[in-house]
Amino acid sequence: MVTETLRLSAHEKFIIDGIRRQAGTVEKAVLELVMNAIEAQLHSGTKPVVSIDFVVENDQARLVVRDLGRGFKNRNEIEQWFAKFGTPHDECPECRKTMKLCGNTFECVCGYKTEGRTWAEFRMGRGQAFSFGRNVWRTGHFRMEYDLETNPDERTYAHKDGTENHVLDFSLQSNLPDQPGCEVTVYFYRNPVGYGYQSLDHFRDSIKHHIEFMEGEITFNGEQINTPASECEWNVETEDAYFMFGKGNKLALYNIGAFVNDHSAADMGLTGVVVSKLKMMVNFARNDVMQSCSVWQRIQIIIRENKIKKVRRASRRLNKDERISTLQDLRYGDADYDEIKNIGLMELTDGKVLSLDVVRRIRSPWTFAKPGDRIADSLMQTDTAICFSQDTLDTLNFSGDSADFFVWLFAESHHRPFGFDKLKSFFYPFNGVEGLASGYKNTYTIIPTSKLSKAERCFLRVMESYGRWNKRTLCIGMSDTANGWTDGSTYIAFNRTYLQSHNPKYYGGAAALVTLAYHEMSHDDDDTGTHNHAVEFYQRYHEITRGSALGIIGELPQKMRNQVWQDHAQEVAVRDAKKKEQRDRALGIKRVVKSRNTVAVAVAVAVAAAAAADTTEPWEYASSSTLDTPTPTPTPTPILYKKKVRRRRRF
Repeated sequence: MVTETLRLSAHEKFIIDGIRRQAGTVEKAVLELVMNAIEAQLHSGTKPVVSIDFVVENDQARLVVRDLGRGFKNRNEIEQWFAKFGTPHDECPECRKTMKLCGNTFECVCGYKTEGRTWAEFRMGRGQAFSFGRNVWRTGHFRMEYDLETNPDERTYAHKDGTENHVLDFSLQSNLPDQPGCEVTVYFYRNPVGYGYQSLDHFRDSIKHHIEFMEGEITFNGEQINTPASECEWNVETEDAYFMFGKGNKLALYNIGAFVNDHSAADMGLTGVVVSKLKMMVNFARNDVMQSCSVWQRIQIIIRENKIKKVRRASRRLNKDERISTLQDLRYGDADYDEIKNIGLMELTDGKVLSLDVVRRIRSPWTFAKPGDRIADSLMQTDTAICFSQDTLDTLNFSGDSADFFVWLFAESHHRPFGFDKLKSFFYPFNGVEGLASGYKNTYTIIPTSKLSKAERCFLRVMESYGRWNKRTLCIGMSDTANGWTDGSTYIAFNRTYLQSHNPKYYGGAAALVTLAYHEMSHDDDDTGTHNHAVEFYQRYHEITRGSALGIIGELPQKMRNQVWQDHAQEVAVRDAKKKEQRDRALGIKRVVKSRNTVAVAVAVAVAAAAAADTTEPWEYASSSTLDTPTPTPTPTPILYKKKVRRRRRF
């Protein structure tokens, strides 16, 4: 057996991949250039100043990053720090002796000080700018130019015929007029504005997000876009970091002001911003922090303490991300049940939440269904079952039997509260032959006007008289699952069963029906099948119901009574007019007013006469004697009839 010791090495393809795939966005590449520019100025003792300028001339977009830092002093530094990727920062390029940390700089035992080290670690960041355009670096008496796509045929790391590849070559010019600091110009292969970014403002804001809390002064086209972390106001400040909680919809993490990543509020349990004061150990792409980083571990302790303080002990309703984060902590044994048992954590399909202490005492059918499901809403409205949101299972990555969810949730807890082990016996599937939804038909039928009852037609006439329904027709229908529904543009339907159980002649019924109409009008899309409510829905509902809009509730009962009274008076008038006409025809009396509107005139007169009577209440009906018209009639001509002779029947 032969044992050898071999050395690992990297192919040229590794360098090319490091250039092309290290950064996925232009702002990430700009962040690397800005970090290099700030580090180059730290040794000067003055405030770092970096300018970023974006210019488009003759359809050519270019980005220029300038600083007044140390720059490259000689050819040896260019060879070690620019031409070679991955040169360690713990070596002096002149004497190669081990250095020791000295503040923000590394100082060799011989006294030579290298460039400052705030973020510097891999010496690969400049490659991110190489992938987006032709690079021209101007520093001191030197000019370096690198173009990844000079020869499109040489984009691979080797030729098929084995000849040398020049894709990694760059040009170096020396003995040029002195250029203070360093100026990097990127001539983009493709204009990022209009391709990756909607506008110049979008491009600027993306860069600002990545460098927002860096120290010094950073400008974009002359406008300062950073605010140093030391000048901001924070909720919490420690030796490791600055903390601002409760802002935004994610927890943004910055490594000494340089953006690292956004953490989901569902994972962290908090939103806001964290800016480290000390350097954190990040991965090669600088978009995540290594779990072994001691600074990050101490930062996580502060995050957890504030999550408990601001979330679990707060007497308020948690948002969805905070609920999921708390359930995750319970799942992993990081939360005390007694501390969170009275906080609403389990979301129902209609958006309401139940506390675990309430869930523990459930002794009725329960299940999981999709949020906004109409059948689930109907099951809960009739107290048939409790329907939890399916999103809870999906967000927590639960893949087992839904009946075992609460057993799974407390699997890592120090103690399982009494009652959760009995919940499984009350679980029923939502779908399927034996599911809770099997007895419901998710159908929506509009009833024709001719099939409506008198009371239903009366209700529609009164409601439509207000003219506040945004050109939507009011109608009545039938459904097993919805009290009301709409297509979002042309109609609003009331469930006949719901209308019958909420009499609009009384204030309680009027309030239920009017608010239902406003609720459906707030939906701008079809809400049959699902019944979800986004933030925009509540904004529209607020706009519709504010002011005097709800005054309809106070008017509707009286208008309904008046309408019923008028409808009855009209029916009596029509009936009496028809009877009088039949009588006159039988007597042979000629009609004085020959008009097709005779009945209508009689109705109008009757209604007006009844309305003028002070002693008649709105909900009482006028007597038929008041409905006769005073029109004079001529003396009728007698008509002779043959007398019928009754004959005996012979047997």
